[in-house]
Amino acid sequence: MLHARESGSREEIEASADLGRGEYECPCCGGRVFLRAGLTYTPHFAHYEGEGTDACEEYTPGSGDNASPDSASANPPEEVVEAIVEDVPEEIGVSISGVDEAWSVLLHVPEISNDELGTLALSELRHAAVQVYAGHVTIGRISALDLRPGVVSVPFAVPPAPGYEVSPVDGWPRSFPSDGRRLFAQGINPKGTLFQLKRGEWKRLRRGAAVQWGDALVVLADRRAAPPSTCEPTPKEATTFAGLTWQVWRVKLPTSGGNEAAKRWLQELGVDVHPPTWRIGLLTAPSGLSEDGRTIAVRSGVPIIAVVHAPIGAKEGTVVLSGGTDRHALRLAPAASPLYLELTPSTLDRHVLRMAGQVHVAFDVVPEPSTEDVRGLLSDVPRLCVTFGDFRVDAWSEKRRVEISRQARRGIEVRVEPAISDVSLNIAATARGRRHLWSSVTPNEAAQQIGVLLRAEATFDLMVDADALGVVRVRIAPALESSQEVHGRRTTRWLYTIAASSVPGRPQAAAVTRSVRRDSHLLIAVQRSSSIAVANQIRANRARGRRS
Repeated sequence: MLHARESGSREEIEASADLGRGEYECPCCGGRVFLRAGLTYTPHFAHYEGEGTDACEEYTPGSGDNASPDSASANPPEEVVEAIVEDVPEEIGVSISGVDEAWSVLLHVPEISNDELGTLALSELRHAAVQVYAGHVTIGRISALDLRPGVVSVPFAVPPAPGYEVSPVDGWPRSFPSDGRRLFAQGINPKGTLFQLKRGEWKRLRRGAAVQWGDALVVLADRRAAPPSTCEPTPKEATTFAGLTWQVWRVKLPTSGGNEAAKRWLQELGVDVHPPTWRIGLLTAPSGLSEDGRTIAVRSGVPIIAVVHAPIGAKEGTVVLSGGTDRHALRLAPAASPLYLELTPSTLDRHVLRMAGQVHVAFDVVPEPSTEDVRGLLSDVPRLCVTFGDFRVDAWSEKRRVEISRQARRGIEVRVEPAISDVSLNIAATARGRRHLWSSVTPNEAAQQIGVLLRAEATFDLMVDADALGVVRVRIAPALESSQEVHGRRTTRWLYTIAASSVPGRPQAAAVTRSVRRDSHLLIAVQRSSSIAVANQIRANRARGRRS
């Protein structure tokens, strides 16, 4: 149950780990409920024993499959501290990479938010940077452009140190609140710093976080502070910095909770340990976030693939999917872990996956967007566009062939859009077996360079890469000319030769005039000539012919 009412104000509130202990009641049956924020599941409300039945649509027992955990007291059971790692994008964090090879400590610096940037142009951050310190040692700089919104910044490698600082240096615009970019992070503890694998990275555990017996962790510590043998430590590479020899170990916590040595060691490092529990996760890729910005959304008709991790020694358990009119229960006998389930919700509503009365996963089932909705969304997406005169080539389309005559190339206008100076483009052109590359150019610079290629090369393959704005691929070739156009050009050159060498009044010039007046095709070809001298000469001859 993700919502409840406060007993006093009758206001409906959403379950959150930030809520304090209070008196809450079920919005459906009015029974007393308490907040549960656990180790591996989403914060939710559960009924006290005797305060709800299966008849309640929102019934969530406190523990087990059917009962509240605290039958003798009106107070809810003690909350379990959630395992938290330093992976919040808005905060500075520490991780470790290359555990089994040449390991590195990585500092994750948060990007500049859109609120911080405001109306400031990105070009004004061109000379701004932040300085990175490990203890009192200066490690290097990070350009402010590498921290701009929407850019996945590369973690900065730092040595083990007692503390880390990121501080702005000269070059920040006066209107930017650069003081807010001064950030501090706790350093590496010589007694031991724990890392847990989250989303493919070994992230540092926050102080006060919790782990489970049987978890696999990575420890970075002074070589003299080795983990206890009961944690099966496997040493990896060591390195020396600031007078200490730092060692990395892989450890596997004991599966039994009776190991006092391992428990004391974890507590010294500021980490709590709890018995293993059932854990459920979703493997189905979400289509987005719901309106509340917290719950993932899944398209209707898409199968939900869930992975269930059974605790060591567990005999069986029941997974319940509920939401709207859907209610499915599946009993599991964990002969092997993890287990994989395929579930298909049938109603458009918020759904939850429960295990032993605990809400592990919440998601919204949303309708499939219509064709008009998709078209509307695509029309709003900015994309790269290259225009050659009247020819337009958009990104995310098949490679096109554009034919432009040599004559038209002289005055053709090339445009690259969006024409924003902050957009960085990469250009690759292949002509006569040679490849030309230009990197990090603006749209205006790209248009100028393409114009040079048009005048220098008859045929070439062009690729313009604008990263997230798409890629344009086009083959430029000379336009095929008709026999009439070729005949017209030859006739124009012949007339120009005669006209340039003739003197008005001679029979030769009069013959040219008569030919032009009698042959309409010849007249059209001459009038369309690109040579101003020829056109003026023919017009003069025509005028003299009328007077005669």
